[in-house]
Amino acid sequence: MAFFIENKKDFKLEVDKGEIGFRQCQLGAVWAVKSHYTKSNKPALISMPTGSGKTALMIAICFELNIKKVLIITPSVVIRKQISDVFSDLEILRTIKAYGGENNPRVNNHIGYLKNETAWADATEPYDVIVSTPHSCSSEMKENIAPPKGLFDLVIIDEAHHTPAKIYSSVFKDHPDSKIILLTATPFRRDRKRIQGHLIYHYPMAEALKDKIYRPVSFINVDTKSGESKEKDNLLADAAIEKLRAEQVNNPNAQLLIKTKRINSAEELKKIYEDKGITVGLIHSGNSTYLNEDCLSKCKKGELESLIAVGMIGEGLDIPTLKISVLHDIPRTLPTTIQFIGRISRIHKEQIGNATLIADRNYVKGEVKKLYYFDRSWDLLIPELVEKIVSNSPLFPDLETSELNPFGINPNDIKPFFSTKIYKTKVGFEFLKGFHNRMPSGIELAFTHQENINSPLILITKHKKTLSWGKELALFQDDYDLHVLYLIDDFLFESTTSDFILNQIKSKLFDTKKYEVVPASYIRNGLNDNSIGQYFMVGMSNIYGNGASNPSYKMLMGLEVESAINHSDGAVFSFGHALSRIDEDETRGIAIKNGRIWAIKRKTIKEFSLWCNHIHSLIKLGNNESEIPRMARLAKFKTVEKFEDNPISVLFENVIFQIEIVKITKGDKVYEGFIPEIHFDSLSANNKRIDCTISVEEDEIAKAFFDFEGEKKWIIVSENDINIFMDIQFKDPLNMNFELFINEFPPLIIYQNTKTQKGTTLFEPKIEQQKFDAELFKAIEGGWDETDVKKESKEPEEDGKIYNVQQKTISVIKNSDDYSDEEDIIVVDDGAGEIADVIWFSFKRKTVNFFHCKFSSTDNPGADMRNFTELFQQAMRNFIWIRASSIIKQLLYRVTNTENSKILDEKQDELNNLHDEFIATDWNYKVFLVQPGLSKSAVFKDNMTNVEKLLLIIRDRLNSSGSELEIWASE
Repeated sequence: MAFFIENKKDFKLEVDKGEIGFRQCQLGAVWAVKSHYTKSNKPALISMPTGSGKTALMIAICFELNIKKVLIITPSVVIRKQISDVFSDLEILRTIKAYGGENNPRVNNHIGYLKNETAWADATEPYDVIVSTPHSCSSEMKENIAPPKGLFDLVIIDEAHHTPAKIYSSVFKDHPDSKIILLTATPFRRDRKRIQGHLIYHYPMAEALKDKIYRPVSFINVDTKSGESKEKDNLLADAAIEKLRAEQVNNPNAQLLIKTKRINSAEELKKIYEDKGITVGLIHSGNSTYLNEDCLSKCKKGELESLIAVGMIGEGLDIPTLKISVLHDIPRTLPTTIQFIGRISRIHKEQIGNATLIADRNYVKGEVKKLYYFDRSWDLLIPELVEKIVSNSPLFPDLETSELNPFGINPNDIKPFFSTKIYKTKVGFEFLKGFHNRMPSGIELAFTHQENINSPLILITKHKKTLSWGKELALFQDDYDLHVLYLIDDFLFESTTSDFILNQIKSKLFDTKKYEVVPASYIRNGLNDNSIGQYFMVGMSNIYGNGASNPSYKMLMGLEVESAINHSDGAVFSFGHALSRIDEDETRGIAIKNGRIWAIKRKTIKEFSLWCNHIHSLIKLGNNESEIPRMARLAKFKTVEKFEDNPISVLFENVIFQIEIVKITKGDKVYEGFIPEIHFDSLSANNKRIDCTISVEEDEIAKAFFDFEGEKKWIIVSENDINIFMDIQFKDPLNMNFELFINEFPPLIIYQNTKTQKGTTLFEPKIEQQKFDAELFKAIEGGWDETDVKKESKEPEEDGKIYNVQQKTISVIKNSDDYSDEEDIIVVDDGAGEIADVIWFSFKRKTVNFFHCKFSSTDNPGADMRNFTELFQQAMRNFIWIRASSIIKQLLYRVTNTENSKILDEKQDELNNLHDEFIATDWNYKVFLVQPGLSKSAVFKDNMTNVEKLLLIIRDRLNSSGSELEIWASE
């Protein structure tokens, strides 16, 4: 016996043209079920509004899955009987022409307990369909035992939002081998947690309205606040009866559904309504099954004008003529509310006009507000009760409410963290209309709202995110991000939970050339209203780069931490960020580097916009002369409008490139693992622009220039687009155009007077009290008499000279007491992108020695900056190879692939062997600057020369990276 298999030939999922057939939502759910079970046997969850045809859907699923025996579990005996009747005669399928057979399934409307295997056999063996309640079939009840294994190939749980109960949970353990389908009007349980099961199909309210399954519900408010319980009930009853009598003029069969939570209240309500001349039926769990079924039968026949349903007993009722509902007690749970309203909103062919809901707005409002979390269209279903989300922004002239808000989000429920990056906009900046149609592939707008042109633009985006631990797996999760963009005068306040996503959609929202991060002179004013002045955190930014003890950033935390800033910090660090108590209600932070201001609070969009307006009032007049209170020990900074002088060095943020970069792409060329370099070429006559060259490995990939007068400060000039991708641990990956990157992370510009600049911010260190140790500045052993000091690596041309600068350096190394001809390895790494000109692995000292050699550009030694600039740049980059485990691998690569790099004394095998056993942290490191054109007597004067100042920078940078410094030069 297998009814659904044997009679499948008489079943049609899709009927012929002109016949009625299943609704689109029913077909969609069937297809979703079939698709789900091609790849999984896990419980499937289907969410469809009440009244959309779930019983017919159950029957269709049984046919389509070729079910032999199905168990249907319902929450009440009333619904159990209802479903049993529908399955028993299949009239519902014959009516829509989906079933043309004469046979019907054998159905057991199961009553009683299943105490043993015999009881299970009696209840199931003669039947195709068993409809039961949890109490009658769950092993959680002491009266029942678990069913025999494999008894059912399908179990359907109707009204599945009741599943938190233990008797429902037992279904999953009682039927481990069965397909399990959960049907509900909401994917949430009564405790607001997700129902167990994979949501495979959701049919939203808007579609039910569009497909004319539901009709709108008119709302009648009855103010009962002043009355006692009985008076409230009488007021509601009078309003309900008045509406019923008016409705019966056009719809004689219209009936009234009365809801309450308690049985004793129901008995009192029955008397109130009967005294007012209304015939009333009453169903509740205290009645016998016979009484409840008899009452429902009379109601369906039109013998009763109203029906009182208590609590859960009213869920799943199938009486479409119940057109008016009155709430005497307000449902306390979302699923109950959905079920209840669904009873009255279904369209009936013999009735005209809308359904009606009667209640006291003051009591129902809070619960109905929660409906937004479930479906976007309750404002369409009950327009007088649920407030619509309306946008008055000109950005969305052609969008319907449902398109603006497909998930039914209420903007008043959005609570952003108070953190904003602030930009200064340029003439012509505006949000672009129609941006919602231009979203990048893979990013979906889940919510779009702007109350009016002067309000924040709110966006919620959705995208698939690869799990960090499963990048090689086909596993993704839906990620939602909030973006708030608020334009106040010519300032744009930008708040986002994902810079990565916002960076991808910015160009769709506005012209990104028409704005830039506000200068530091504005952001520093963000603490101007500081009435308490307590600092809890101070961040200090390294104005020269990065290292171990002098990192790129140093942070102090604690009460009044400003007192922990040392005088010596001012030589290396400037103000980066601070977190300070503003007043009793706010702790606020400012960050200079990226133009960010934040507060430790999370509140509504309205409160966030008020806060942004206050911040705007503080910062709108940038002041280059103002100072952040109690930060005088740190290096000064100010916003500038031109370059002070020719830079002696331009450096990318090397730590970012060394640790986090994955690849740089230019056209078809991909560079992986190489460190880009940027070289200063020239300064314009008006000091407004510098021109630079960017190279990777030995390839010049682009020209770049920084122009104070340009729309964007840094511009990349290249015949092909250049892209940079960085996969940063514990953060969103960074994937952007290189020009956007260089503006987001501006290079460090260093002047010969030791000042540095990033973007338009100039930093001035406090180094007056420091002196460079002159003992580290040594005249090369043997002097430079035999060296053509104007040749770095080319053959000597001057008469009587046998060395160039590199050869002299190698000669001194080999004549050193520390050099072992047998053990030591010397590599000459000459050419663009070298680690150093000469690298000496000294096994006696277990030291890696880096020699940067430069020829003299002058006839007589002195302190000419021309002889020091390039050495300075190389030394500032050298730190990335200190304790780098990849150094020998890189040397082997360069020896093989670059023309002028070589291993001396044919020690290729020795270097390969060292590579196999090299542990970077076991070695010491030392950097040598070799320049015969520098004179010790000229560099060290009573007044500090610029060369000495720059040597201090190099020394601190290298020492902080765990390396010593020594200069080989002239007396």
